[in-house]
Amino acid sequence: MDSVYLTPQAGRRFEALRLFQTPHCGVLFGHTRARTFIVEDCLTTGEDILSDPSVYYSLCRIYGNEIIGFFSTQKNDAFIQSLLCPPAFGKIVLLLGADGPQKKEIASYTIGFNGEFFLEQISFEGMGDINDEHSAE
Repeated sequence: MDSVYLTPQAGRRFEALRLFQTPHCGVLFGHTRARTFIVEDCLTTGEDILSDPSVYYSLCRIYGNEIIGFFSTQKNDAFIQSLLCPPAFGKIVLLLGADGPQKKEIASYTIGFNGEFFLEQISFEGMGDINDEHSAE
């Protein structure tokens, strides 16, 4: 996959998370179309989502292939390192406010493997107009 797009609902959810001073981390829900990850929603879970594999695999049983990645509202090296593991391979990582608190830049990556796990930056294509419910259809 080469790019990431946020639906209006996901865009609103991330805008709301930026209102809080407390950092948030969690999983991303969505699907892929052609070579694009379409992020539809998120669930705040805390930094340790992959520290207990049974919790992550339980989420996978509940949501199936809808889990397409992970997010954080701050650039957190410990969170990023926790994602560099087999269960996260092929998923995306969005760092909201990657350019500082209250900023709107979103850095987007995929988790790859070439002898060791790594993040590879991919294009963030933006989001639908948050005032138009049908712009992502």
